[in-house]
Amino acid sequence: RRTFKSMSEANEKHAEACLSLEAEIKSLRESAELAKSEADQLREKLEAVNSTHESSMKELSELKNSAFKELEEKLEQISTDHASSMADLEKDYQSSMATMEAAHQEKMNKLEADNEAKMKAMQDENA
Repeated sequence: RRTFKSMSEANEKHAEACLSLEAEIKSLRESAELAKSEADQLREKLEAVNSTHESSMKELSELKNSAFKELEEKLEQISTDHASSMADLEKDYQSSMATMEAAHQEKMNKLEADNEAKMKAMQDENA
């Protein structure tokens, strides 16, 4: 009878231990499923962030290339405008110099003619 009682107690303890282990295994499975679900969500978020990052980097690169191209075009236009302005200034300078030289020559011719007229008048008076 004692042996039966002790076997019965051992069976009861074994059953309790099995139930406890089953509950722990169930809890661990639920925790593992939750962790897997969280890992999947984090992986999806990481993929979305990576996709956004790649898209942003591509857009940034396109903007940078566009800005450089625009700057090159502006610089070329400035260079062309500068060369054109310098050519216009050179033309204006040459034209002004020619006008001044012509005016100077005209004054010199008039002075010479006036001097000759005065000389002739003085010679006529002396004669």
